[in-house]
Amino acid sequence: MRRMGLLLLMAALLAGGGFWLWKRSQRDPILDLASHDPDVVTAASRRLWEDSRDGIDIGPSLVRGMQHPSPRVRSRSVLTLARMQVNSHADEAAALLTDPDEGVRIQAARALGTLRGWSTPAPLLRSIEDRGEKTQIRVEVASALGQRGEPAAEEPLARIATDPSEPLELRQEALVALGGLGAEAQAPLMARILLDPKQPIRLRQAAIHGLEKLRVPEAGSALIDLMGHPEESVPLRAKAARALGYRAQLAEQALLRQHVADSQTPLLVRLAAADALTRLGAPPTGLADLIRQGLRDPSARVRSEAACLAEATRDPDLERDLQSALAQEEHRRVRKSLEAALNRLRKDAEMDPDSALAR
Repeated sequence: MRRMGLLLLMAALLAGGGFWLWKRSQRDPILDLASHDPDVVTAASRRLWEDSRDGIDIGPSLVRGMQHPSPRVRSRSVLTLARMQVNSHADEAAALLTDPDEGVRIQAARALGTLRGWSTPAPLLRSIEDRGEKTQIRVEVASALGQRGEPAAEEPLARIATDPSEPLELRQEALVALGGLGAEAQAPLMARILLDPKQPIRLRQAAIHGLEKLRVPEAGSALIDLMGHPEESVPLRAKAARALGYRAQLAEQALLRQHVADSQTPLLVRLAAADALTRLGAPPTGLADLIRQGLRDPSARVRSEAACLAEATRDPDLERDLQSALAQEEHRRVRKSLEAALNRLRKDAEMDPDSALAR
């Protein structure tokens, strides 16, 4: 009798366990994405990823989540749509730009910067021109339009970039996005902003990032003018010099070489010009000596730039200089740059067959 009772108890436990596992397998991963338990969210994401890997179309499930009454479910669903690159439902993500919940609209705007399947820019254009919308959302949408290279966005972005009543961070993103669009017709507008000392410094920096992506002469001329202007901010001049490294014009390379060789040019600008030439595959003569000079400079920013340039050159002859600089360096950011440069040189040495044979 006692044995029979134990058998019944074991059967009940097994049946209960099987029922629990069955219930667990029936959990809705879309609803679990919105859980406050990180483990549940991780498990749901993994299940969706595995389904996608196995050829199961998870798009309809995520669209169902994007239409759920809960803002948290909608938000997590569009976030997952972007993370898993379900581009076939990007238009449904764009529709969430009019969602009543601000958090959902933010996630939708971010997702559109990653997704590449949206068929019309109309929802994004309406969002970016809505002055009543949260600035963060408009910035994300401007970024998405720039990354997508959407031609229809050129005029709205140009208007925003030149409108002082618009938020500064939105104007910045508009300038960068114009570069992403390859909006060559807007190069004169961007050049005017760059060369106007009355404009906010952050806006002028954004103009540099936009102009460096354009291949028209006006873009290069503006960057060259700023780089060589002795009364301009040295960091801004250095940023303009570095931006020229994304262009391959021989005349611009010649000017960069002149700045590298000119001892009257601030060292930060000379290092930036050398960096530009190095990225173009045409490093200047005397580069190692310039880096050594930078490593000894009183300015932490200059030392950091010199260390970064040393990493880019991968010159093994600089290893001893970097080690010496690291032994004396107290600034944390500079130390990180020096350590990164040394790690690169050592990794290159390990991969060099001649070095291996020498050992």
